[in-house]
Amino acid sequence: MIYKDLTIYYIDSEKNNRLIRYDLLRKENHDFLVQVFDDQNEGIAEPKPTIRVDQFEVTYNSYIENCKYSEKLPGSFDDYVEYKLQEHRDKFD
Repeated sequence: MIYKDLTIYYIDSEKNNRLIRYDLLRKENHDFLVQVFDDQNEGIAEPKPTIRVDQFEVTYNSYIENCKYSEKLPGSFDDYVEYKLQEHRDKFD
C-alpha cells in the first residue's frame, strides 16, 4: 500500500523534554497508522540510529466508541488523534 498523506509530530511530555517522533500515515478510510521512533542512543557518537519502538492505529470508530463513555475526550477526531499521541508519549516517562 502506498501512503500519500503523512504527518510527522515530535512530542515531549510534562516530565521529560526528550522528543519522540510520531509518523501518522492516513489510511484510505481516514484512520491513522502511527509509527513511533526514538533516538535511544542519546549521548553516543554520530551517526545515531533512530529506532522504531512502537506501531499502533488510531481509528475513527475508536473515537466514536470512546466518546460514548467519556466526556473528557476532544470534540473532533483530529483533536482525538493528538490526545492519543500525547497519551502514548506520556507512557515513556
